[in-house]
Amino acid sequence: MLSHSDPAGLLDLGPKIDFHRGVLNEERFNLLQSLFNGDKQQPDNLSKSIIETPPNDLGRVIAPISSPEPLDIHFRNNLPDWKESDFSEIANDAPSDILVHYDITGKSITEGKMGDINACFNDRLSQIRKMIVKNSKLPRKYSEVARLRRESSRYQGYENMAVAIGLVNEPRYTK
Repeated sequence: MLSHSDPAGLLDLGPKIDFHRGVLNEERFNLLQSLFNGDKQQPDNLSKSIIETPPNDLGRVIAPISSPEPLDIHFRNNLPDWKESDFSEIANDAPSDILVHYDITGKSITEGKMGDINACFNDRLSQIRKMIVKNSKLPRKYSEVARLRRESSRYQGYENMAVAIGLVNEPRYTK
């Protein structure tokens, strides 16, 4: 390599034989030399092709912008996958005042009374409950909150465990 007339030009041909860096063995060196000698025999064609093709990269990158690395989000209760990018904003940032002027679908079956809203909410809650039970690894079968309250004497002590799925209005901590 040191005795070669143009070692830099020889190494510039490395990507043509898939040699980018590393140990240059004799086989690859011979391939580079044959490419180098082949290019030296046809310098006019190479210079014409270089002149005819305009440069693609007219500048240099000073501070490259890399794509952000994906966050490793751990899902609780093994729920189905979702992407943070699916949501336009964080739930706390969204306004909570809702005013319904009319139903654009024409398929409304409620008048907006409190009973209708409760029925819709309870239906959604039961759907969420079914999803949690289906896709999670709960330690025991879940029970209704009312049943657990009736049988609270059964669950005294630290070794007994009960599973309930519901909404928490106000967190309270016990012993």
